[in-house]
Amino acid sequence: MQLESMLQNLLQTLTSLAPKILYVVITLVIGWLVGRASCTLVTAFLRRIKIDETLKDSAIGRALERIGMSVSKFFGVTIKWVVYTIAVLVAINILGIGALNVFITSIVNYLPNLIGGILIFIIGIVITEILARVFSEVMKGVHTPYTGVLTATIRFLLYLIVIIVTLNILKIDVSIFYSLINALFWGASVGLCVGLGIAFGWGLKDYVAKNASKIFESTLWATQQIESELKVKEYSKKIKELENKIKKQENIIREQENLIRELSTKREVAFKELERVVSNLDKKLNDLIGNTGVITFSYGSYKIEVKDPSRFPWTEVMVVLMNNGFKILVEKIDNKYVIEAQPSISR
Repeated sequence: MQLESMLQNLLQTLTSLAPKILYVVITLVIGWLVGRASCTLVTAFLRRIKIDETLKDSAIGRALERIGMSVSKFFGVTIKWVVYTIAVLVAINILGIGALNVFITSIVNYLPNLIGGILIFIIGIVITEILARVFSEVMKGVHTPYTGVLTATIRFLLYLIVIIVTLNILKIDVSIFYSLINALFWGASVGLCVGLGIAFGWGLKDYVAKNASKIFESTLWATQQIESELKVKEYSKKIKELENKIKKQENIIREQENLIRELSTKREVAFKELERVVSNLDKKLNDLIGNTGVITFSYGSYKIEVKDPSRFPWTEVMVVLMNNGFKILVEKIDNKYVIEAQPSISR
């Protein structure tokens, strides 16, 4: 009877736990899938931004290379296990085990700090390596001695800052580090400044002594190049201005040639019009002369007294009269010009 009661209690317990166990299984499966997907996405993203190449020569990059893992894969796996941990904690919470509730609550509250610390650490390492490489290239470009030492010092200090910021986000007490870093910073600064002063003083003294002429020639050549470039730019500007002026003049000349051509064509047409024999010669002459002269017709002849010689159409009148069979005689009588036109005998 007692065994039967125990079995019934066990069955009831299992029955009551069955939905929770199902939810736990579902939660763990979803966590597993999300973790794997997160690992793949994070790894692909970091490879796309070329974090492996950026951190290849860094301390973390060399350490991971020794164990056969890339930087992108390392951070992808880290994110995956964070997701797995979250899934396990949620599953434990679903089971409702009282003894673990406080522990689970603490871990859940700590997860944002953990994720934030990981992200800050990743971003800080990337920025540190980029800045260190930029500093190294700049120092190499200006041929500064001890470039490797300076770059290593800069990289060490930046790594230190990243680690301290990460530890702060992770809520790890770093007060002991501040005093250590303060002393280390001032000691390194003084030593670095003294070392650089001595190195630059002695190194540059020998360098300048050996290469003074080259430095002077390089400076002179650079100055001449700058002056030549400025002159070339000034000359190019003047040439463009002259080209624009020439184009404007060419356009003006082209317009004038077109106008002359048009006037010549009109003049030819007008002259041919004057050469034609007209049926009403009186009207034609009156139209041409207007108020510049007085026309008198007598016995088949024309006598034209010119009143305004400056405006009188001499050529037009002569051409019309000659082409209509008249001989022309021009005289000056009493300070006035007089044209006498008589019919020719051939007419």
